[in-house]
Amino acid sequence: MQPASRQNSNASEGVYVDVESLIAKRHTAGDINIFKPQLSRSMLLGDVRSRFRGRGMELEEVRKYLPGDDIRSIDWRVSARLGSTHTKLFAEERERPVHIVVDQRVNMFFGSSHLFKSAMAAEMAAIISWAALAGSDRIGGQVLGDHDQSFIRAKRTRQAVMHLLREIARFNNALPADEPGVDAVSLTDALQECKRVVRPGTAVFVLSDFADFDDAAAKCLGSIGRHTDVSLLRVTDPIEDELAMTGRVGVSDGKDTQTVVINDDIRERYLQSRAELT
Repeated sequence: MQPASRQNSNASEGVYVDVESLIAKRHTAGDINIFKPQLSRSMLLGDVRSRFRGRGMELEEVRKYLPGDDIRSIDWRVSARLGSTHTKLFAEERERPVHIVVDQRVNMFFGSSHLFKSAMAAEMAAIISWAALAGSDRIGGQVLGDHDQSFIRAKRTRQAVMHLLREIARFNNALPADEPGVDAVSLTDALQECKRVVRPGTAVFVLSDFADFDDAAAKCLGSIGRHTDVSLLRVTDPIEDELAMTGRVGVSDGKDTQTVVINDDIRERYLQSRAELT
């Protein structure tokens, strides 16, 4: 599918997004609960009752001390008995910082119907942002491009959401970028930066096709997940999952158009590689 030009395209065409269309997603976000009923580790007070881990009146559990835990909650008796530092976790009203990682690299600039993956990820990020703001949570994020990243510090304000949406739209409208090359930003790079900036108790949402997900990315994700609640939202296209076509097919990167021939052997090898990815 070849995208229309930026001048003639709009959010409804599914190729590019604009800030106005992302703002409009606040109406969709009103009926969405982005959090599962699970525990977290945020130490910040908030107005919304949720099952977060922090200081309070009701003891939840005792576990090993982790960097960032409140030293006032250390259980000295258990620590002395087990020979290592342990801390108490209590149930209380907490806010939850939200950090949204949005992939807007050239691998996302593809679509066969309705929406490009890049546009879908942008709209999903907007919905999560508005839903988090409606829940009185702090919203920040990270927009991933082929050669750089943009970071938005988490704040509980409409301005923080608008900052994130403007950055998403800016990266989205820069697509298709030049070939990534040797200085390309990988998913692992993005996750390492995410690990550096997020605090314990943060709800992390990663929106990507995970095309370059590898062992290094998996290891980094595992490290992030020890202290945060991570949700991975994989954005795919039906053609990518099935390649339900054979013969001569036209493809475009937004600049050049070529014709490729897909036969049964190529399709089988492609589906096998997709199975290994997932």
